Amino acid sequence: PPPRYSFRRRLLPPNLVGLDTPTGRRMFAESLREGHAESYFPLSSHLVNQSDPAYCGVTTLLVVLNAMSIDPNVRWRGGWRFFGDEDMLLERCCLDAERVRREG
Repeated sequence: PPPRYSFRRRLLPPNLVGLDTPTGRRMFAESLREGHAESYFPLSSHLVNQSDPAYCGVTTLLVVLNAMSIDPNVRWRGGWRFFGDEDMLLERCCLDAERVRREG
């Protein structure tokens, strides 16, 4: 059955700082100045929104593999070899897609 509630987004717990807040922006700028944020750029250029709430781990893996320029050795679309979506990754993985949808 469908849930009886809905939400647009979750609030960060008070012990975390959002990147889009003044404090988060200051911390990010400081990290850039000190040379600690270089991994942000390849990761952010391959950002993918998860297509299913249970896919947070699979989608993170997809982003990291693309950011590291790992070649999947199979075509995604046309001639592109790229981890294009979660299903492409799950079809070639040891995880069952239905189990991931159920258990995360």
